[in-house]
Amino acid sequence: MMPRLGWVPLVLRLVLALLFGGAALAKLFTANGPSLFAQAINAFEILPEHLVVLATFVFPWIELICAALLIAGLWTRSASLMLGILLLAFSGAIYSVIQRGMSVDCGCFGAFLPDALAAVLGQKTGWHSLIRNGVILSAILVVLGAGPGVLAVDNLLRRRPERPEPPDDSPS
Repeated sequence: MMPRLGWVPLVLRLVLALLFGGAALAKLFTANGPSLFAQAINAFEILPEHLVVLATFVFPWIELICAALLIAGLWTRSASLMLGILLLAFSGAIYSVIQRGMSVDCGCFGAFLPDALAAVLGQKTGWHSLIRNGVILSAILVVLGAGPGVLAVDNLLRRRPERPEPPDDSPS
């Protein structure tokens, strides 16, 4: 178990929630968001068509639900683990595209990415995408290892009053 890190897990939880929640909202609710995300998934040429349609809607909802859980600090480790698994799967897909020499738009943030942020995060997949995902994964691992940190529902649930032990009626 990691030592107590004070406010660090809270800050990382909120950053991860903003990152994944914003990406999910962009994929789900911006104009043409789902179709653009479906095109991005399809461009990776990994999934069959029927799974592309499923992934188009399932992945963003998982991201959004996990982001909400991270904000609340509820089931923090489970939400972090799920996002870590998704991120590893996305990284595997990106690595596959790099190895095949393809030029593919990431689709990670849907159509909603300010130009300045797009320049930093990059839209096209490449080694920078894997480095970015490694940095995000390291934040996920800190939250996964350290727990929710301060201001988390998980902490309230853990502090349930203990039941007193029943009296020992056995003769001494």
